[in-house]
Amino acid sequence: NGGRMVCPVVDGGAAPTHAARIITIRGPNKWVANPIDQYTVGANNGNTTALSIAGGTTTTDNQLAIILCSVPGASQSVSTCTNSHLTSITKQFDSLYTQTTTIGLALHTGKLGTAGPFGATSITMSGAGNNVGCVLTIKP
Repeated sequence: NGGRMVCPVVDGGAAPTHAARIITIRGPNKWVANPIDQYTVGANNGNTTALSIAGGTTTTDNQLAIILCSVPGASQSVSTCTNSHLTSITKQFDSLYTQTTTIGLALHTGKLGTAGPFGATSITMSGAGNNVGCVLTIKP
């Protein structure tokens, strides 16, 4: 993108872990410098099953919400992903990497119909661990 978009930063606490996956999103306006309207973050450094990602405020209607979170441990997954302001929350993937047994990455998508504030996203893991997440909202 020529360096136009801000890279989200999430503080995962004292033990940084990195996970990445390339995804393609259809539908954003390709003529805008930055299709990301909002990004919000959350961290669970308490070794529990719960992760809360902060809400935010969108500026346009009909945005796509991309919900990403790290998945701790060798056999864990996301049990639930909820946000009362989003519709059609759908799990896209929830996977561990074959190169490591310490982290995976989960991605859900949802829809934000009306511009304005949206609440926190709650994610429950299948087992306890430390993890981080973010919500990106994409302008149509």
